[in-house]
Amino acid sequence: MKNQTKKGFTIVEVLFVLAIGGLILMMVFYAMPAINRWNNNNKRKADVSAILQAVSDYRLQNSGSFPIATNSLTLPTLSIYKATNITIKSPTTSGLNPDPSQVTDSTIIFVYNNALCDTTTPGKFTAGGSRDIVALYALEPNMSQCRQL
Repeated sequence: MKNQTKKGFTIVEVLFVLAIGGLILMMVFYAMPAINRWNNNNKRKADVSAILQAVSDYRLQNSGSFPIATNSLTLPTLSIYKATNITIKSPTTSGLNPDPSQVTDSTIIFVYNNALCDTTTPGKFTAGGSRDIVALYALEPNMSQCRQL
């Protein structure tokens, strides 16, 4: 008579594999919000760079004038941002508000003329710089940033 051995996995081995799979899934679901936040922040930084470059190009083509129309920038190259729910505000120098705590909405980018980013405090800027353009915007989670061109 032959000695027959049963082939297959024991219940302990199956439970062990399921537990490892569950841990991997839990780590992925835990990391997804952080990955999405990182992607959104990188997209926002790229948008701000494109906006500042468009404003700079406009100023070069129009004798240094700043594109202001009813407190919102209107440039042909920025029409894509209307479709992506980004509002670009351009306050005048008299309405300059350097308080970064006021910039918490990640769908609004404030563009200022004749301003400089404060190098000592992230997200702050000051009036000055006769030809400098500054963008003040919010990243997730509610971190204001200043970018100067």
